[in-house]
Amino acid sequence: MINLDVLMEKTIDFTLKGKLIRVQQPTLKMIKKFAAIEKDADIDKQIEVITEILNNNSSNIKLEKSDIEELNQPALMAILEAITNNIKEADNNPN
Repeated sequence: MINLDVLMEKTIDFTLKGKLIRVQQPTLKMIKKFAAIEKDADIDKQIEVITEILNNNSSNIKLEKSDIEELNQPALMAILEAITNNIKEADNNPN
């Protein structure tokens, strides 16, 4: 039996400015947007999608686009890598 509750509860955890942000699994709609921005050079669109994904959290923390724009490149790349790895892991996980 596949327990969807367990899959839905899994989070990607980030700490930003001392606050733990437990980002929920991206929805299919978010994954489609994320896949589209990987090919798009428009940084504003990328930041919008990243903000949307990070705001899908169970920590009740809402980030603004400006919060993401203040991050340095290594931090932004870490977020992108975590999201990408999470999506790939979900694709490869039969449960």
